[in-house]
Amino acid sequence: LTRDDKTIPYDQRSPFKPEDYPDRLQFVKGDIRESGLGLSPGILSDLKDSVDEIWHFAAITSFDELFRSDIFRINLDGTENLIEIAQQLDQLTCFNHISTAYTAGKQSFPDVIHESVPAEQPEFKNPYEESKFLAEQRLADSGLPYLIYRPSIVLGETVSGRSDGQTVFNVAKMVRLAKLLSERDATRNNLPMNHHSFRVVANPAAFKNMVPVDDVISMCLRIRAANPTMGSVFHVTHPKAGCIADLVEVITKTIHIDSHEIVSSLDGESLSVPEKVLERVAEVFTPYMLNSDPVFDMKNVHYLIGDTAIPTVDQEYLHFCIDTFYRLYFGAGYNATMV
Repeated sequence: LTRDDKTIPYDQRSPFKPEDYPDRLQFVKGDIRESGLGLSPGILSDLKDSVDEIWHFAAITSFDELFRSDIFRINLDGTENLIEIAQQLDQLTCFNHISTAYTAGKQSFPDVIHESVPAEQPEFKNPYEESKFLAEQRLADSGLPYLIYRPSIVLGETVSGRSDGQTVFNVAKMVRLAKLLSERDATRNNLPMNHHSFRVVANPAAFKNMVPVDDVISMCLRIRAANPTMGSVFHVTHPKAGCIADLVEVITKTIHIDSHEIVSSLDGESLSVPEKVLERVAEVFTPYMLNSDPVFDMKNVHYLIGDTAIPTVDQEYLHFCIDTFYRLYFGAGYNATMV
């Protein structure tokens, strides 16, 4: 895909439409959680005779320990189910596996994460990271020709703004909920809508690696087209990490929170009802909000495709992504007050 001219406002750009290419796509519905993907023997036979390359994107990005079994069933068992099929494909040339840069676990700046499958298992912040790490290990031990791509935090498409609504968008959803609860509390107690400062637990100086989804896809395709050595790993990340303070500021401005404060902890503090709700539901994201990402080495990427010309993840683009997410998820009136 070619991005439209940057001088064209985001909301006036033309999105790519898969339906414009009806003869180039064939869909087969299966279930990654089931052996054989839940496909009929006939379909499996057709695939075995015709498939020469696999691109494995299927995953669940939940971080919550409560969903550990579901996370592992999809991210690890699902990968193993697909590997089982891949091992029966006589024409297979490559198993392209979309992993995550956060298989690095609890490592943070200035740690450098290399583009390789590590021999030792790190400590993890959540079961998502662990499941994706183990899936890489299973693939590396499978005997298949494979490539592993590790995106960082994937943001919305630069043309349409659409996203999967996960990671930072879940944070945006939680902040909106806290804001609405704050407004309801103010209404019931006859207080001004901005009667207290809204506090968010984060490290404003921390930086996170965020990359637009269309740049992730473009980089993956360019890497594959360069015919890399099988067994290689690639960090599909942004050359320059963004700042947590920018992300928090964009979210609060987009939903018209007049005042907010970024704090390192709320332990021992007297919390408002909305702050209690936000602290509880955002707990799984706190390790990411407080710590900078490690350095994701991109030597393999740069060797194959040169410099990666990815647009800066600035406040304009972040606002476009967050606003688009709110509109798609909550409708045009997403700023409406809950009473």
